[in-house]
Amino acid sequence: MQFRHRGMAKLNYAWLTILLALLIPSQFLSGQEKERPEKRIVSILHSDIGFGEGGTRTLTGNVRLKHKEMFMNCDSAILTENSTIVKAYGNIHIFRGDTLHLYGEYLYYNSQSEQAEVKDSVLLIDRDTRLYTNHIYYDLVNETATYNTGGKIINEDNVLTSIIGIYYSIPETAHFKDSVKLVNPNYTITSDTLIYNTVTETAFFHGESEIFGDSLYARCEDGWYDTRLEVSVLKKNARIDNKKQIITGESLYYDELAGYGTAFQDVTITDQTRDVVIKGNSAWYTRNPEDFLITDSAQFIQTSEDEFIYLHADTLWSAAVHDTVHSLPAPEPQLVTEAADTILIPSTSENMLAPGASDTSEDNRIMRAWYGVRIFGNSLQAICDSLSYKSADSIVKLYKSPVIWSDNNQLTADSIFMFITGESVGRIELYNSAFIIEQVDAERFNQIRGTNLTGYFRDNTIYKIEVKGNAENIYYLVDEGRLVGVNQGTCASIDIYLTDGKITDIYMFQSPDGTLDPPLQKSDTGRRYDSFKWMEEVRPKNRFDIFR
Repeated sequence: MQFRHRGMAKLNYAWLTILLALLIPSQFLSGQEKERPEKRIVSILHSDIGFGEGGTRTLTGNVRLKHKEMFMNCDSAILTENSTIVKAYGNIHIFRGDTLHLYGEYLYYNSQSEQAEVKDSVLLIDRDTRLYTNHIYYDLVNETATYNTGGKIINEDNVLTSIIGIYYSIPETAHFKDSVKLVNPNYTITSDTLIYNTVTETAFFHGESEIFGDSLYARCEDGWYDTRLEVSVLKKNARIDNKKQIITGESLYYDELAGYGTAFQDVTITDQTRDVVIKGNSAWYTRNPEDFLITDSAQFIQTSEDEFIYLHADTLWSAAVHDTVHSLPAPEPQLVTEAADTILIPSTSENMLAPGASDTSEDNRIMRAWYGVRIFGNSLQAICDSLSYKSADSIVKLYKSPVIWSDNNQLTADSIFMFITGESVGRIELYNSAFIIEQVDAERFNQIRGTNLTGYFRDNTIYKIEVKGNAENIYYLVDEGRLVGVNQGTCASIDIYLTDGKITDIYMFQSPDGTLDPPLQKSDTGRRYDSFKWMEEVRPKNRFDIFR
């Protein structure tokens, strides 16, 4: 029985040992493994000569060291503090696997923190990326390299320089600050602060930044640029100049290869070839064919030495087209949500062209304006619901309740066409229910109406009017500032001549019929046609009135 008792004790002890092994957490065991002192010691693999005493070892000649998975080669080294501190000199080469290599002439390495400091002719190679500097700190735990005395990174065709830089091996990104410059054969980027991903070749910049290219200049204070796809998102005082147009706004999206972009908030498109400025708060643009659409407080501005025009509408669209006669209406932009921004992407550019069209002409453009069009110019003002313009025939067409003011004259009709000669209005044609009103004084108005009407301009001032079909007129005769009579008549057609914007002569043709009455025989309000409507209160008086 005694023997059996000792056997059971041995058996119970064995089971207890197994049970304890199962109950001890594996992370505790691994933690104990990490804490073993030998894991912090740098191993000596080779040296031609080695000597030392106490905790210091001196090695010279083809020195090879190892710490964990990292190898260090050098001409000579000193190991202190029980081989946890390494000072190495000459032809430093640190490598881990076949992807990371660090070169220099001086090394200070702490195996406990796994921090390396390398000086003099430093080169870091990480896959396809090379980093050159004179002084670098490398964290082997987080795989980050830091410099603050100037450095250069080369990744394929991209060369990036800065005063301060942090390179992250995983993920393969780099942070740069102070005098940052990224150079590519096709462009150059300068910035105060820049983050660069060497895998996607995308640059994220903060602070004042600029992009210089052969056909593109851009600037902003925040944004990113994909150097491979040549796609950029620019924010805060953003600007893009493609040598034909300058586009500014608070947020710009531009695809250089596809040739289209979008813009938001305080958008301005300046056409440098035509002295035209387009403004609004939301816009898209395509380069080929050259089209743009702009909405939300849209404004068109054209200036010359003698003339200026400010136009406002809800939406403006302009395009270079192959055939303006058969061109299709502007496509509705499509909202697309990207990771960086919500942007407007236009429909396919083929929608801009007539069926079968294959090319465009810079001299053949169309512009359209929708909803609440208001125009202010130094020679005329106008309002209408919608407007179109063709550069091929230089005709501005106003639709749906159009009104034009020129000097003291108000012109209305179902539709009005303005024919532009050079930079001035040559003539105006009014179709259906044409009506001209000229104010004589606060109560009296000269009135001329007919089926159709043509007004001729000289030096942007109307000097002749021709009325065709069912012509009628009410005309007050004034002699030396004194009202002497009222002429009211009808005929088939009327020619009116004006001087300085005021009616001076009226000629009636084909069965004229009318009367000349004393001025006070009939009340002035009674001498108004049933379609009379004086709209001076809605006339734009200055460039800011177009937004009323």
